[in-house]
Amino acid sequence: MAERELRDEVPRIRRARGFRLYDVTGRRLLDLWQACGEAILGHRTAHAGSALKAALDRGLAAPLPTAWESRLISSLAARFPSYRSFRLFTTRERALEAASRVLGAPVTVDDVADPGLGTRGAGQAGLWRPFLGEEPDWPVLLPVLPFTLGGSPAAACFRVALPDDAEPSDSVPGVAAVAALRGLAGLARARPVDPFGPRDLEGAPGWERRGPYVRPVFAAGAYPQVFRTFLARGVLLSPFYPGPSILPGEASEGERRLVASLFHSIPGG
Repeated sequence: MAERELRDEVPRIRRARGFRLYDVTGRRLLDLWQACGEAILGHRTAHAGSALKAALDRGLAAPLPTAWESRLISSLAARFPSYRSFRLFTTRERALEAASRVLGAPVTVDDVADPGLGTRGAGQAGLWRPFLGEEPDWPVLLPVLPFTLGGSPAAACFRVALPDDAEPSDSVPGVAAVAALRGLAGLARARPVDPFGPRDLEGAPGWERRGPYVRPVFAAGAYPQVFRTFLARGVLLSPFYPGPSILPGEASEGERRLVASLFHSIPGG
């Protein structure tokens, strides 16, 4: 319930650019939520707009089979060479259902390891998050793709080779597959210089950082007030405890100092 209430406290956004959101009153927010990682490259990703417009102009908004699905699967296979089979689904829930059938046991969201939080889950399924530099080794890998449309497509990568007719992919809109492809390609150009150095959050009480990912290590009951205090200062944390929140890949010096000071002063300081 608390998470739903915090989600409802996010202001209505009129436009988004880079790592900044602008609400209907014109107020600017620095986005550390980043759609749970699906906007880790920022909003209005460079070179993506024209590709998405071209896909829409071709009428590829409906969930129909397209060549872009196979291109996205090829891109995933190149990025995760130790995995043998790849499927695309319309939602993460659909991907978890497929993982459950392949593993022969139910896999829920709580069972999935999240390296952004430093968790290992039950050891059978885990997320992949960009910029952590870790080689995934779970039997089922669920990549957090850096640019999706409403969470679609949700990919599932399997270490075992599945028959072609086993757990077939959903048809996802061509425009969503284009977005995911652009996001994966954009990772190579992202964060050449990280605005947040390794010492910026060092010693921040109640917080733990892994790469750009920051999670609270204080009690869940204290999180709503912390979320609201950040929001009042123009910084949007993940509304979901324990997140993670994600440090933006681009920030002004003033924004960097603000974010660092908030993490150091809240909670406890």
